[in-house]
Amino acid sequence: MKAQVLLELDEIFPAIQSAEMAVTLNPRSPNSLQTLGRGQIAIGEIEMAIISFSKALHITPDSEEIRNEDLCWAVDLRKEKNERQKNNESDTKE
Repeated sequence: MKAQVLLELDEIFPAIQSAEMAVTLNPRSPNSLQTLGRGQIAIGEIEMAIISFSKALHITPDSEEIRNEDLCWAVDLRKEKNERQKNNESDTKE
């Protein structure tokens, strides 16, 4: 809960630290993993966020929010990032 509040206050690094502590204390907490993933996205760690969301989904496979919102969001961000990188590489080759 503390990590979620910190994210709402845009205190990203303290939120991530709090979520990491929560995951350390209870690695099977889907809420902690979900919050950690959201924090990781906020700092641009998309791959790490996908892992966190995937772990949360593995624990609660019926979670529509994790599957259809968080994980899809992270995968879409990864696709956009990869497309930008490809475009930048093709621009530098020309």
